[in-house]
Amino acid sequence: MRTRNIVIAAIIGSVALIEVHHFTKQFATPDVDDETAWVVTHKGRDLDRLFVEALISRYEDTLVLAEAERQRGHNPELRKLAAALLESRRKDLDALRRFDTADSGIPASSSGAR
Repeated sequence: MRTRNIVIAAIIGSVALIEVHHFTKQFATPDVDDETAWVVTHKGRDLDRLFVEALISRYEDTLVLAEAERQRGHNPELRKLAAALLESRRKDLDALRRFDTADSGIPASSSGAR
C-alpha cells in the first residue's frame, strides 16, 4: 500500500514538473537564458492574455491525456484519478474561456495558443 502511494505521488509530481516545463518553455525568448524571463517583460492585459492562453493550451493537452488514461489505462487508481482530473480541468477550462469579455481585454479563444 505504501509503495503504491509513493508511486502515485511520484507520477503526480512528474506531471506537475512537465506542466511547469511546458508552461515556461512555451514563452521562453530565444535571446534570454532564463526561461521565465518572459514574465517580467509582460504586464497588464498582455500578461493576462498570455496566462489564459497558456493555461487553456495546457488544460486541453491534459484533457486528452486524462481521457486516454481513463479509457485505456491499466491501473484502476490512476483511471479514477484521471476521471476526477477530467471533471476538474473541464470546469477550469470553461472558466478560462469566459475571460473573453471586453473588460478583461482578452480575446475569445476556442482553442489555446500553441
